[in-house]
Amino acid sequence: MAESIIKTGIEQQRLSQIVAIQRDVAHAHHDLQFAMNLIAVRTRDLTDADSSVIEILEGDEMVYRAASGRASAFIGMRIPAKGSLSGLCVKENTVLRCDDAETDDRVDKAACRKIGVTSMLVLPLKRGKQAIGVLKVLSSRKAAFNEQHVVMLEILAGVLSAAFSDALANAALREREELFRSSMEHSPLGMALVTPDGRWFKVNKALCRLLGYAEHELEKHDFREVTHPEDIPSCSRLLLQMLEGGMSDHEFQKRYLHKNGEPVWVQVYVSLVRNSEQKPLYFIVQIEDITARLRVEKLKNEFISVVSHELRTPLTSIHSSLGLLTNNVAGDLPEEANELVAVAYRNSQRLVLLINDILDIEKIESGTMTLRLEPLSVGGFLRSAIDMNRAYARKYGVKLVLGETVDAEVFADADRLMQVVTNLLSNAAKFSPEGGEVTLRTMRDNQCIRFEVEDTGCGIPEQFHAHIFDKFTQSDGSNTRKHEGTGLGLNITKQLVEMMGGSIGFTTAEDKGTTFHFTLPGV
Repeated sequence: MAESIIKTGIEQQRLSQIVAIQRDVAHAHHDLQFAMNLIAVRTRDLTDADSSVIEILEGDEMVYRAASGRASAFIGMRIPAKGSLSGLCVKENTVLRCDDAETDDRVDKAACRKIGVTSMLVLPLKRGKQAIGVLKVLSSRKAAFNEQHVVMLEILAGVLSAAFSDALANAALREREELFRSSMEHSPLGMALVTPDGRWFKVNKALCRLLGYAEHELEKHDFREVTHPEDIPSCSRLLLQMLEGGMSDHEFQKRYLHKNGEPVWVQVYVSLVRNSEQKPLYFIVQIEDITARLRVEKLKNEFISVVSHELRTPLTSIHSSLGLLTNNVAGDLPEEANELVAVAYRNSQRLVLLINDILDIEKIESGTMTLRLEPLSVGGFLRSAIDMNRAYARKYGVKLVLGETVDAEVFADADRLMQVVTNLLSNAAKFSPEGGEVTLRTMRDNQCIRFEVEDTGCGIPEQFHAHIFDKFTQSDGSNTRKHEGTGLGLNITKQLVEMMGGSIGFTTAEDKGTTFHFTLPGV
């Protein structure tokens, strides 16, 4: 009876010690090394062991990371995982016990002799379900540990495993926070964190440089205080819409005011971060200075205007007049003068085409080009395209052929479709050998009509395949003559086809020719 009471008292005392260890680890505030040191010391006391060790698997080795008793002198020691009881414990992810190191083939006998160990108890430390290390108690006595020790140490191994998970989670969180902080600090774009009421509470150096303020100066301001007065109402409405759940992110242009009072045009990218309860926490704002870009766009628009109104009109007149002279409308010219006029006529034609292409590109990219889509008979259109381009192909000794076609209608803008087909026919004629043929045909492709322009030229070199529809791209095979052109035609062609609801592509083979094909929706 007295023996049972004593035993019960010892068990309660050990249970109280385990609870105290759990509490102390919980109060360690995610200090993993403190938790390992604490458990290494306390497990030795709980089990009457000579030493207690915590080993962590690193690569192919087990490393002593915390220890008590005689083993504390070996902190940092590395032993091969293979051939050790600790390594086997990690591999099998289960509790292992050795009662006599000299007769147990699972242990590293040399290491045991080095630290004076005869028996040991090893328990896996886990991260999730995977073992990443061990909690081990050591004794110079044989069979020093029993099942009661196993139960106690399993509880402590669980406490330490939880500490590992918490520490890793917090380390990952700190790493993410540091990554965000570093990215924000070194970003070439202005970046800020803004409170829901519009106050900047964190800004980076790029934003300070952009607006001319020191960091502590800018963080004293509400974003409205450095926004151009005309842009404040729209910014405030946007802020309210995002807070009310209308959107989570947005992109827009606005003006800030530099510290010196000058307006700064910016592109703003803003996202709203909410907590798990959907309460707004802060805005993440990226700010790009677009003042120079807008200045360039203004100059480009002014240039386009000059090209359109001050250059194209007189050049068209010059080109027309030269055309009349080459056709002897004003009478026969001397042979030498006739040659000079012919050269001037060809060069003026190239300039007219270049200016028209530049203006078309500008209209497409600015969204000001409008198309009038209506049903268009394919057969009649193809015959007109052949007739309109026959004279041009004849200059290169190339014959245009109308191939097999379908009796159908497509939705298209007739003028822009003629521009597309003319671009493809003229390219095919230029790159076909003298005496060659260029074939224009159509066929059905599901609900669409497929147009094909096939030439018998040298094909498109492979290095140009990925860039053939880019602006200012031209290829010239080794067995072709140099061809005039702006390098804009195929880019314009692709964009016009896509604006009409179609798609374009090509097939080509070296020395066999190329076929450009595009589809348009059928009626």
